[in-house]
Amino acid sequence: MINNNNIEIHKAIKEAINKMDNKVFINICAYNLSSIDWKNLIEFFNHTYKINFKEYITYKTNNFIEYDKLLDFWNNKTDNGYMAIIKLNNISINCYFNSMENLELDILYNEILKNNNLELILNFISTISTIINKPVYMEEENYNIENKLVEFYKNKILLIGNNK
Repeated sequence: MINNNNIEIHKAIKEAINKMDNKVFINICAYNLSSIDWKNLIEFFNHTYKINFKEYITYKTNNFIEYDKLLDFWNNKTDNGYMAIIKLNNISINCYFNSMENLELDILYNEILKNNNLELILNFISTISTIINKPVYMEEENYNIENKLVEFYKNKILLIGNNK
């Protein structure tokens, strides 16, 4: 667990990110979510950020995430898939609603290291962890290979990293 100041935390996280092989996207994931977790998260996203919620089949968009439509999808009542783009200041965070059990977000690798974006993203992740009361992971996108870099649990950060 890193308990020193933010500068050391940011430096260590940047080092872990720079060691990644796949420098396109960084995933932000949480596991074993419930419908209550999703309801709380969606309420937070809708009230805090600019949202572009999209249906895959119809291409309809909305400026808020529609929880009822996601429930229908997760309960196999519709074939429409959904995703949202969450605007964290000038950073676009993609949110995929593939299953109720998993939170799947991704951010372009280059966005994380720009200006003060890391601080914003770390606060975003920590807030998500607090809302769902579960660990949230920053992971290298590695297609079916688990590669967790950092674990966030509320306001605590644990570097997991891959010691490449």
